Amino acid sequence: MRFVAMNDHIPKLLGLLFILLTFGYSAFEKVIDFKGQTQWLTTHFAQRFSPKFLQILLVILIILDVVSAAFSVVGIILLWCCQNLYYGWWAAVWAGITILCLLLGQRVAKDFQGAANLTLYFGVILIILYLFSS
Repeated sequence: MRFVAMNDHIPKLLGLLFILLTFGYSAFEKVIDFKGQTQWLTTHFAQRFSPKFLQILLVILIILDVVSAAFSVVGIILLWCCQNLYYGWWAAVWAGITILCLLLGQRVAKDFQGAANLTLYFGVILIILYLFSS
């Protein structure tokens, strides 16, 4: 009986795993190579932001990545054990907010190809959000 009930949630679980892998690894990578990430951002946003401000933005992005990943972990656990959708929905919301912040940064940097690539992630996040809303 439990397996049959979980069949309905497999797309949601896969969506949460997508969020966890995408944003969890992103946070891990940014923390492990903070200096390299800061240097890349300084080059990418040359003449747009000061390096000190970019460090603050990087910390904000790390926090958003961690929040998205943490909600997805809790969402996976609660969906699996209790069929609770609440934290999964919030994982998708925070992932969407994170992608929108990244999209804004790409537009400010006039990296239109990078911004276009982010729309694919945003589309997946919207599908996940829809799964948790219906």
